[in-house]
Formats: sequence, C-alpha cells, structure tokens
Amino acid sequence: MTHVQRAALGTPDLVPPAAGRADGAGQRMWAVVLAACAGQFLVVLDISVVNTALPSIRADLGLSAAGLQWVVNAYSIVLAGFMLLGGRAGDLYGRKRMFLLGLGVFTVASLAGGLAQEGWQLLTARAGQGLGAAVLAPSTLTLLTSAVPEGPARARAIATWTAVGAGGGAAGGLVGGVLTEALSWRWTLLVNVPIGAAAVVLGAWWLVESRAGSGAGWTCRARCSSRRASRRSPTASCRPSGTAGPLPRPCCP
Repeated sequence: MTHVQRAALGTPDLVPPAAGRADGAGQRMWAVVLAACAGQFLVVLDISVVNTALPSIRADLGLSAAGLQWVVNAYSIVLAGFMLLGGRAGDLYGRKRMFLLGLGVFTVASLAGGLAQEGWQLLTARAGQGLGAAVLAPSTLTLLTSAVPEGPARARAIATWTAVGAGGGAAGGLVGGVLTEALSWRWTLLVNVPIGAAAVVLGAWWLVESRAGSGAGWTCRARCSSRRASRRSPTASCRPSGTAGPLPRPCCP
C-alpha cells in the first residue's frame, strides 16, 4: 500500500517515506564501498599471490627461471605502466564504466591464467590481469569518494578502503601458499573469478556513473537537503566546495 493510499484510508505509515529513502541511500552508499574495496583487494592481492606458487608453476609448465620472474613482473609492470591511462579514461568515459570494464578484464584474465597449459599463455594472462587492474584501480577510490558525502562517513569509508588494500598486500603470500598447498597453483588465479564476478554484479546494480568535475555536487546537495529539512531557506543558493565568484543560479529546488 502506497503512502497516498494509506493517507486516504486513514492508516498511519509504519515507516516515514523520508526514512525509507534515507535507508535506501545508506544501503547504496555502503554497497559502493563494498564493491570498491573488493576491487582494490584483488588489485593488491595479485601483486604477490603467485610468489609462493612459483615452484609448482615451474614443475607444471616447465618455465625457466627468467620465465618465472616474468610471471611476477608482467602483472606489476603493466599495472604501473597503464595506471595513469586508466585514471584518465575514467575521467573521460566514466568511473563506473571503467570500473566494470577493468574488473571484467581482470576476472577473464584470471580465468585464462588459471586454465593455462603453456608458459606463454600464463604470461599473457598475467599481463591481461595487469591491464585490467590498471583500469580498475584508479576508479575504486574516485567512486568511493563520489558516493560517500564529506564528513565522518567518508573518513570511515576511506579508512576501510585503505585497510583492505593493505590487507590484500599482506595476505598475498599467505593466501597463495594455502591455495597452492591445499588445491593447486591454478587457484591462486582462479580465486579471483568468483570475487570478481560478484563485484561486477554488485557494481552494475549499485554504482552510479560519474566523471571528472561531477564530485562537487555532494556539498551542494547535502547543504540543500539540510536547509529543506530545517525549513530555513528552501530556495537558497549554495556553492559547490572549492569554487568562488557569483552564484549563477539557485541549486535548491
């Protein structure tokens, strides 16, 4: 039963409409934080997750010592080389689009690496992982800061993102060793597939597209919402943070 129907029948609302909207916005905000943290965790984890699996990879695929070094370096070099390009692509084409594209490439490359039957296939997959991570990584933090308004909530979200990234780096060797010992070296790459697929679904459902220059709206929207709630000045003009000069138009409807 809708709010209008309840009013017509004289039935009180159990939950005020504004409270329901606030709950939905809070759920969306923390779903964005979860997706961004999952992406960051995968990017940092795969820098070191294969290190403890190198002896098993050598025995299975017959790679030389130089080839094993490239299993590690192919990911890191491509990630570092294309990260600036990935960040710029997010500014131009949208952070959500680049997040999903990078995560999709990373997940498919992880699957290809886990199923590799030749050394060159594994090296190509690791380079593909690095390319996907270079597109993915810059978008995680920008999506998070765009979704969470300034204040304690954003501080908590950034702290969570930072801790998850640090945890991924610290856990890489441990996770790789456990997976290699319990299952196979292939699972050091295949473990990314279910996590990446879940993050793609979550991101496609909850993320909102943003581009460079669109993040300043949070200050304006938050201030306008506050003024409407307090009934002080529902048509007041407000200025996005970091700007100066005359206000071109009222932003509070």
